[in-house]
Amino acid sequence: MKKTLISVLGVLSIVVSMAFSSYSVNAASNDWSWPLGKPYAGRYEEGQQFGNTAFDRGGTYFHDGFDFGSAIYGNGSVYAVHDGKILYAGWDPVGGGSLGAFIVLQAGDTNVIYQEFSRNVGDIKVSTGQTVKKGQLIGNFTSSHLHLGMTKKEWRAAHSSWNKDDGTWFNPIPILQGGSTPTPPNPGPTNFTTNVHYGLHVLGGSWLGEVTNFNNTNDG
Repeated sequence: MKKTLISVLGVLSIVVSMAFSSYSVNAASNDWSWPLGKPYAGRYEEGQQFGNTAFDRGGTYFHDGFDFGSAIYGNGSVYAVHDGKILYAGWDPVGGGSLGAFIVLQAGDTNVIYQEFSRNVGDIKVSTGQTVKKGQLIGNFTSSHLHLGMTKKEWRAAHSSWNKDDGTWFNPIPILQGGSTPTPPNPGPTNFTTNVHYGLHVLGGSWLGEVTNFNNTNDG
């Protein structure tokens, strides 16, 4: 009886620990914050994720950033995800105007690109050369999505790899969550379900149970 009680308590400990782990995955780190002031929802519309998608982009299926869609996050304000300096604020200078309102934030050795969040340059609330703090208002989100890209390369040069999985671009989501230095991108979005199989050997050699389908999501 005593062994069984200990086993049950062990199960509860695992379940509670995993529940909190799943919840905290959406929290931004101390150095980074979310561009729309809302944490990552853990989901996206196909094509919005970082990495390989189902959509053809000029002969490849690679997406160089993450799109925060208005259908999930709603429209509102756009914020600086990190302390830094505005390298560019204005109309799209690299995509022939198709990328709309365009802001580049230098955050340490990483350039953060905000694009497509508006079709009105008046929705840009910062100026080139301005220093900003994490969480500071930098624009208004009035379009269907905010595309957020991250690269360590010079931002204009990086655009030449907008549809290439060549290490130029990094998945913003795990960086915003963990605050770690960007690492080479995954070949595509990683959606996985952690199936936790465990057995506690108790009286008579029986197994107490099994817990499955605790979702941890690391989408790009």
